[in-house]
Amino acid sequence: MTVADSRITNSVLGENINSKIRVSPNPISEYLTINVENPLEKREVILVDMLGNEVINYKTNLQENKIIIPISQLSDGMYILRVKSDTNSMTERVFILK
Repeated sequence: MTVADSRITNSVLGENINSKIRVSPNPISEYLTINVENPLEKREVILVDMLGNEVINYKTNLQENKIIIPISQLSDGMYILRVKSDTNSMTERVFILK
């Protein structure tokens, strides 16, 4: 798979995670917003730059259905977003453009 692919990968165990998690906006200018349909699972949100450096690692609480992460400290460019739970995970590329 190449970096030019729009969706890097989706790993799902038992259900379609795309219908459960929405990431917006893309490109990101101030805040990364992740809407979660099922807030009863703890999730880990990881943002990785193109050099492989983990620049954000955020662990959710059980009742969070909307996760808002400020990105003002990050440089413009492409990043890899991973959202993981105990039962599934998704990986998507996102762009920061301020």
